[in-house]
Amino acid sequence: MKTLATTVAMVLLLTLAGNASAAPIIPSDPDLQDLPHGYYFTWGLDWEIPEGETIISASLTFKKIYNWTEEDDDILWVHLLQGADLDVHRGDDDHEAGSYFNSEDYAGEQILLNAFDDLPEGRSNRANVVYNFDYTELTTLIDYSMDGNWGIGFDPDCHFYNRGIELRIETAPVVPEPATWTMLLVATAGLAGWTRRRFLQK
Repeated sequence: MKTLATTVAMVLLLTLAGNASAAPIIPSDPDLQDLPHGYYFTWGLDWEIPEGETIISASLTFKKIYNWTEEDDDILWVHLLQGADLDVHRGDDDHEAGSYFNSEDYAGEQILLNAFDDLPEGRSNRANVVYNFDYTELTTLIDYSMDGNWGIGFDPDCHFYNRGIELRIETAPVVPEPATWTMLLVATAGLAGWTRRRFLQK
């Protein structure tokens, strides 16, 4: 009977612990025109969390990215946006330093993911750069994606050549609260007891 209870519990654990990793999400303009200094870009996404699941990790990858030359204050600003027009759009920021997304237009509707100020310099040093969302950023991503429309904003303060950008979001089933676990274990024990009684009656 203990074997039966253990087996049922293990099946439940494996089912709830299993996760589904979504395929990489790639913008329609994969390298965002090589991120030239004179523009900012928004990448609007139509994606929401699968029912019954939550986000457990997210990462943004820049493939073979490099800064075309070494200058002071060469920064690539990347923001998580609460909302954005679907697909890739660009706007002119007149080569202004600092992030366009810190403007009043985005007040309270974005968070800074990172200000990349140490990206590889020169084509011979190009490299893949991966940014992993921290806990606070994941919590914000969960909140922003509830209505299925959110985005990422990029503002390059130099020219960052690259071979493409991709986003990965990993989701997993929501883990039951402790009270739910107790109910599952009680039900499992009850099933084991019922099976034992039937066995003894035969």
